[in-house]
Amino acid sequence: MKGNQIPEIMMKNTKVPQFDDFFTKASKPLERLVSWNNELDDMVFKFRKLGMDIRAASTVDAPPPLGVLKIEIKVNDIILTIFKDNKPIPEASLDKVVKERLTLVRKKAKLLQERLVTLRKRQGLEEATFKLKDDEPTQIEVVANKSILEALKDEDEVADLSRSLMKFNNRSALLVLQLQGNLTLAECVSALINSLKDELKKKAKAIKLAIEDGMPKIEGIPDDLENFVPELVVRGWKLFNQLVDYLKNLKENVAALEPELEQFISEAKELPATVKSAAESASLSAMETIKAGKITAENVKVLGTAPQITKSLSSTVQDTLLEIAGSVEKLVNSN
Repeated sequence: MKGNQIPEIMMKNTKVPQFDDFFTKASKPLERLVSWNNELDDMVFKFRKLGMDIRAASTVDAPPPLGVLKIEIKVNDIILTIFKDNKPIPEASLDKVVKERLTLVRKKAKLLQERLVTLRKRQGLEEATFKLKDDEPTQIEVVANKSILEALKDEDEVADLSRSLMKFNNRSALLVLQLQGNLTLAECVSALINSLKDELKKKAKAIKLAIEDGMPKIEGIPDDLENFVPELVVRGWKLFNQLVDYLKNLKENVAALEPELEQFISEAKELPATVKSAAESASLSAMETIKAGKITAENVKVLGTAPQITKSLSSTVQDTLLEIAGSVEKLVNSN
């Protein structure tokens, strides 16, 4: 998983006070949905990366990584190179799928650089640049005046850059997973549990696996796990528990949010018909009224995407839980 990220939801200002108050309130639950979706996507990505590292470190016959992606940020360029044994791999020697993914990431990098050039034309953002994220050196973030970016977040230059940045990072993440072996989530769960079992067995300890109410149940893990298994496995175990807990909470939280969203969507559908009178009350000019009508329609459309996001996120949560439980169940049956 990775690539299921959703761009930030943006409601534009209509200059009609009651409309803007409504859209500000209505956007809050929608923003929570987007945030939950993106956090889950990021968490699964990080767990899969860890799972592949654990498998490579603990399994003798694990296939070696195809390479390592390195990103270098220059003044007017983003350079992507795939290395193996600290040497760049000639592109003619790259795996077909890797080569295709690398090409896509480079296309996104080129567009990203173009977006940055456009952004720098804005006053106060002339020095805007990119940097690699501290916790994930194959992901990029923007370095610029945050208050100005926030003030201009509805403007095309900022919105376009934000979308392009997300698409670049998604593509980059997919390439990283491909280079590491592209194991499924289920395979990464198996790698973690098998590593836990093997390491604890060396210390005369055993874990118990079960499925209860469709959820994995793993017992026998010492509180001081760091004294029994490698640090990589400890990190994997902690992230696994965080992921499962997050999924359980999301299952309830998404369902609880639906009635609130449905109410906002229902109210939003009535707004376009009242634009003229609301604009008059706000003393808007004729041109401002036309623009307010257009922006109102756009905001209502954005809000109308909530049911699809809700459905997609609910499905992702359910499928992810089933994949995790299925992986544990296989291990239970194999004992």
